[in-house]
Amino acid sequence: MAAPAEPGGIEGYLGLRDVRVELDLGKARGGGEGGEGAGGGFAVCFWLYLSGSARPSPVILHQITAGDGNKLPFLALSEGNKLLLFPLLSLHKQAPSSSNSSPWTDTTYISAVNECPLEHWIHIGCEVTENVMRLHIDGDLVAEAHLCSLSSQLDNQDDAYQVCLLGNNGKVDGYVYNVQVLSMLGAIQEQYTENPPSKLSIDYSCCDGIEEGDDGIWCIVGGKASCRRNFMLEVVLTNAFGEHMNKDTQIVASLVYADNGALVEKSRDDAEPPLLIACEGLEYPAESRPLPILRGRALFKLKISQSKQARKMVVEAQSVRTESTMSDSDSIDARSSWSGSDKDEAETLSDAMIFRYCLEGTYERSTFLKSAASSINVDDLITLANEVSLYSGCSHHRNQILISKQLLEEGAVTWSIISKNKERALWSSAVPEIMSKFMDIAHSTNRGLSEQDLEVLKGIAGCGADLGRNEFDRLWYWLYPVAVSLSKDKINSLWGCTAPAWIEGLITTEEAENALRSSRELLKKPGTFVLRFPTTRSWPHPDAGSLVVTYVGSDNSIHHRLLSLDVSDARAGSLQDLLLQEPELLQLGRVDRLPTAMKY
Repeated sequence: MAAPAEPGGIEGYLGLRDVRVELDLGKARGGGEGGEGAGGGFAVCFWLYLSGSARPSPVILHQITAGDGNKLPFLALSEGNKLLLFPLLSLHKQAPSSSNSSPWTDTTYISAVNECPLEHWIHIGCEVTENVMRLHIDGDLVAEAHLCSLSSQLDNQDDAYQVCLLGNNGKVDGYVYNVQVLSMLGAIQEQYTENPPSKLSIDYSCCDGIEEGDDGIWCIVGGKASCRRNFMLEVVLTNAFGEHMNKDTQIVASLVYADNGALVEKSRDDAEPPLLIACEGLEYPAESRPLPILRGRALFKLKISQSKQARKMVVEAQSVRTESTMSDSDSIDARSSWSGSDKDEAETLSDAMIFRYCLEGTYERSTFLKSAASSINVDDLITLANEVSLYSGCSHHRNQILISKQLLEEGAVTWSIISKNKERALWSSAVPEIMSKFMDIAHSTNRGLSEQDLEVLKGIAGCGADLGRNEFDRLWYWLYPVAVSLSKDKINSLWGCTAPAWIEGLITTEEAENALRSSRELLKKPGTFVLRFPTTRSWPHPDAGSLVVTYVGSDNSIHHRLLSLDVSDARAGSLQDLLLQEPELLQLGRVDRLPTAMKY
């Protein structure tokens, strides 16, 4: 999920449909440096951003002459998604006419060599003289054409030299930044390097509680309503060259419908705002609390308070101008006031601390629990778990706190064995110990981890051929709750069942969704489902170690539902029978993975 800065909110940005550039063709004549056979000239340059919905063949910029309403192409996308530049009206004999149409096979144009990237800023430079046109992309000359001049056929009226460039009026979504008409040729490279545009994007390595489906829509998966809608994301502001920008800018998060972009409104006047933001332990309407961009980043801790809507929702970040300069001391950072490093604070377990634990993100909770688990006894840990469960109305928090002491202790022992007291260890040497610990915690005697399972773990750890303590902790905080869940009798029987394989392994969201497709475009019949552990839920997230059922719904689309293992354990019958009693779950799907189970 990424977007350019808000059009109109910052000087120089325009929606594509709002672009209007007046050209004086008289500047293309006369003396000057225009290349061989050329007179004077001018250049039009700008930054262009096309949305992912752009399709081949649309016109990006039209050209019209004074007194003539016919819109003809000036810049367009070919069927191969390459940029096409057309000769100018009233200047070149080869200019397009109203009889020409897409794909413009009978029209003169110059074409870029490579495809035009979507959802990415690119710099366009067009040099124009009487006899030559040149196309520059990102400062480099990519194409040129020698043309015939119409100068001898023009009359002396001023409007004969006027051409206007107009943006597409809605058939393609995009943005333009810093449009310049230069009287000097050869200045495009300088314009490219100066003052690049900005772009908002999401740093998924710092996000928590978010899964992105194959349609690009975020899915906030969860069990009980009190805990499933909390998530954290970090917004990054970079320029077109990927460099972090430290502008005096604030970012506001809002909740919108994915299908039409409309804001989600309160269901009634006395209801909570649809999107809440946590700041220093308190919740506020997200739109009332813009966050400053500090060193190119802003961290959002959000909660969706209205989730029972019929349509999918997405979170949209909007940039807002600020007049004051923000310093580092102005940043909202819970770690500065509640890091868990003060053991006396951890031991007191005040109501305010418990309430704050319920509101904070996974990182802050884990920091606190690392300190609390080593400094308080088991009874106090149980008290903490019960109080957090009571305040939050969610027993899932309780489970994560209860396993924290053993999770941290066994993790430290496992890392010591793997690393042999060194800073890093080879992945190949770590695998046997990880496998052994997993089978021991999961009470699994006949099934370990396949090569594909280990590749998923490697991706969660974010490591390569070797790993350090940070990578191991990421892996361990995800794997340990999964192993604990598998140790429960009903889940353990599912894991041990291989004919059919109810849980085929540790699979990603993409693998699960692919298992529900007969082809790239066609889904399997409604009711087909697979079980998986969400790869974005790590300790102490309340849903860490929970099972998610991914299924084809009656609306012929893919859904994700988290299974509450606590409820399942309390009900009679096997979990297999309980799953098949659900009206939307009819048959088990199959994940196509090679049977490469590893044994050590």
